Amino acid sequence: EFILSMDNLFVFHLIFKTYATPRTMLHKALFIGIVGAAVFRMFFFAALASMLHMVHWIRFVFGALLIYSGIQAAREGDDDPDVTDTIVIRTLQRCLGDRLVGRYDVAGNRLMIWEGGKLCFTLLVPVICCLEFTDILFAVDSVSAKVAQIPNYYIAYSSSLIAMFALRGMFFLIQDLVDCFELLKYGLCLILVFIGLELMAADYVKLPASAVCAIILSVFIVCAAGSGAKQIITGAESVFETDPVKDKASRGTVHQ
Repeated sequence: EFILSMDNLFVFHLIFKTYATPRTMLHKALFIGIVGAAVFRMFFFAALASMLHMVHWIRFVFGALLIYSGIQAAREGDDDPDVTDTIVIRTLQRCLGDRLVGRYDVAGNRLMIWEGGKLCFTLLVPVICCLEFTDILFAVDSVSAKVAQIPNYYIAYSSSLIAMFALRGMFFLIQDLVDCFELLKYGLCLILVFIGLELMAADYVKLPASAVCAIILSVFIVCAAGSGAKQIITGAESVFETDPVKDKASRGTVHQ
């Protein structure tokens, strides 16, 4: 279950990057997203996996979206994205009108705030909705496999919960690695394209979960090694060799 859920982490990273979610809100967004996913998984196991294939066509749409997002992310620079220009935000703005504010509640980390005498939704709401939709889509394979192989629904469901809550910590590890190694940004884009292709070709090519995990780890290792080699060649300072005294001085915290 943990290996099958690895794909979710990279899509989660893409969602947070697309919506420019503040780092202080990632914990709350992931926690609510995982709790919601746990509730949805309970209904999935109760309704049997065969019903999940009713959304079979969505795989092709979502796979194409991942491929496009991966290529686009590799071409983009480090500029801040225009969050309000995304399809999800534009759709929600048509439905909710001025009840959807185009910002996060950085001070209170709240999902809803009072503004102009009305209860309004912050950008954290569409982010969590995207997380839930992503988990539902990727749950098709894992739930189908478990229902077919494990007759005890309690074991199947509880093992899913353990893996899901472990992924919350794993996400921040991957995010820190992307921040530390420059070329991992492009490795992440390559992984998104691979996940999209795998999603679209799932009916024709069945890759073992171990093979998918090995490919993802290989991309990470190659990109990390390439980043280290680039730092050595260019003489750039590694993030692991930053002088804490100089770092404090740059922030104005070193006292004479």
